[in-house]
Amino acid sequence: MDVALTHRADSTEYEHSDQVRTFFEASYSDFLSLRDERYSDAARRAVQFIAGTGAVIPTVVELSAAARAALIKACAYAITTRNLEVLAETDNIALDRLAKADRDIYGHALGNLDAYFQSNHESQGTRWTVESSAMFIGVLQDVARLRKPDFGRLVNGASPECMIDDLGDAPEGAWPVLVGTGRIPPTFANVRAYVEWAGGIDEWLAALLASAREVVDANGEELDARRELATTIVNAREQLPDPALRAQIAGSLQPGALEAQSVGPESGELIALLIEKELLNDDEETFHSRLMVDWRTLEHAITRSSNYAELIGPQTLQATYIAELMQSSKVADDIKNVVLEALDEFAGGAPKAGHQAMAAYALRSGLGLRADQIETLRRGGAHQATVAGLLAAAGKDVSLDELRQTLRNMGGDYARIADKGNRQAQLADTQAHQAILRRLQDGGIVSTIKPDRRKSNLRVHMKR
Repeated sequence: MDVALTHRADSTEYEHSDQVRTFFEASYSDFLSLRDERYSDAARRAVQFIAGTGAVIPTVVELSAAARAALIKACAYAITTRNLEVLAETDNIALDRLAKADRDIYGHALGNLDAYFQSNHESQGTRWTVESSAMFIGVLQDVARLRKPDFGRLVNGASPECMIDDLGDAPEGAWPVLVGTGRIPPTFANVRAYVEWAGGIDEWLAALLASAREVVDANGEELDARRELATTIVNAREQLPDPALRAQIAGSLQPGALEAQSVGPESGELIALLIEKELLNDDEETFHSRLMVDWRTLEHAITRSSNYAELIGPQTLQATYIAELMQSSKVADDIKNVVLEALDEFAGGAPKAGHQAMAAYALRSGLGLRADQIETLRRGGAHQATVAGLLAAAGKDVSLDELRQTLRNMGGDYARIADKGNRQAQLADTQAHQAILRRLQDGGIVSTIKPDRRKSNLRVHMKR
């Protein structure tokens, strides 16, 4: 067979079969033309025929230099660690090293990436898939031309020095892994280009932004473009769950105040952080119910706001949150005082819990309310004991007639002590009740007040 290969006529066409291919793959090492350095032309002709059968030579170690050269041209050898080291004459088989040694070896390795990556992994003298940062883009572009490019293993295995300043210089198929592994700087141009290509922020860009915590080189860009990118980052809740991180990255773009309508509603600290970083205006539109999706969100925003006391109203404080606001230890008293002063604006929509919370705060804070304010709280659902406490605390700021009318409205024993008559009443023995009864006694309405120690009550007799 060896002699036949050497002396075959170039004009003759031969039919090949799997049996012929298998024969060459198993017996090639017995061919003198492939091993003897004296038969360079014979080696070339033999390899040409063997390659035509589709045979792949398992190892080139014992073959002649001429046979190896012919196999390199024919790409008829298996991609293995030893074959690449022997053919490229180097123990470092990084792709850029192979490209420098011989473009045909490099091309054959690219055409068999799975086998190459396995060989690269097994090579004792090879640390990276690509070593040279200068050749990194070129290798990426060559891989992009393959039918099934594998950028993941290529980029992940490249030297840390393999960085790309401009994302646009790399093939688009490589963008996700380049971005996700931090192979590009987080410049405004790179981030914006990726967002436009990907249609938003995906997991790859999120990884880059989370690591960098900023977008750089944005100062010279148009304000509208910076605001658009900042808004995209602010709204990327699924990809960047940490609201503080999103606010920080958006702030690095220096976009000024974003449009409140462009920010998606989100429970938690986000809106507060945007107010704090002046990425949202501290105004009525920001505090509108669209963004204040729950009390937790509103509480955070109030604590970061410098203007909320001036903004309080039905548009910026949902009545359902009044109870939480009045009870919150994080909300300043001056804000709670403003809510009380605006009581009439909320009276129609605030639930009973809200009226009770306002009444309890007023009583706890020692604020003297007018009779009409106390009556509004009572009518809204404030507890009778709290209303009684407010009436007692108001003292003579509430006239005797106003006191009696409120007591009548409260009903029960409170109504019984509001007017003269041949009757009795019982009230719990509290300081508030004692103060109210003494005032009624001074006004000639109540006759006697007798403590019932056994029941902790006050027995009240009215004047006839």
